[in-house]
Amino acid sequence: DKTQQNAFASFLSMFSKSKVARSKLSCADPTNIVNSCGEKFIKGKAKPVSVKNEDDILHLTNEELPTFGGVLTPADSERFLQFFTVPYLRIPLILDFFANGDPGRLVALKTKSLQLIVDAALFEPGLWKPSDYFEQVTEIPVVDEEKLQNL
Repeated sequence: DKTQQNAFASFLSMFSKSKVARSKLSCADPTNIVNSCGEKFIKGKAKPVSVKNEDDILHLTNEELPTFGGVLTPADSERFLQFFTVPYLRIPLILDFFANGDPGRLVALKTKSLQLIVDAALFEPGLWKPSDYFEQVTEIPVVDEEKLQNL
């Protein structure tokens, strides 16, 4: 009886309003991708790195870039990761990457980790702004991390 009550209570808790802030995208976050799929990090030979923009990705070594078991070249992996740094464009960029590039990329989607990442990028909700939102950029590059997240 208690296990049924606990299961039902946990089911009902999914529908309650929570005051917890929405967390960052899990599998679609470039920092998570690099730290969980890069060969150097899988072997435990390196400290986790923070990947926030394209420059961070360009400074990764080939051992730090995730190749997903060798199905992507380091250059393809670098390009693929860069798509996750542009939230509003990531969906068309990712779909184009697999649909119109090297046929080997489409075959690479057999890899479970790539499936999870693409699924998260396509279907996890992001932090979107209303269509009438307008914020003017006054300096490039945007140095203030808070302002960058608000754009």
